[in-house]
Amino acid sequence: MSASVIPFPLSRRQDFVCRHAEIISGLRPKSAERHLAHQLKVQREALMRRGVAEDVVSREIASLERAIVAVSLRESMA
Repeated sequence: MSASVIPFPLSRRQDFVCRHAEIISGLRPKSAERHLAHQLKVQREALMRRGVAEDVVSREIASLERAIVAVSLRESMA
């Protein structure tokens, strides 16, 4: 028997998104890029370990990245 693992949308984890948007807003551009890349890698690996399909993982990571960057941009404009 096999089952599909459907993750809760990462971009809806508001605490996570807001926390990392705040962190990258306070960093220099290169450091912000490295921090975001590292966090996305950690989330990708966690999803892969849980058996989420690669296409779903890619979609979730892209969505998470867009959410963090969008909140970060809003914070920097405020």
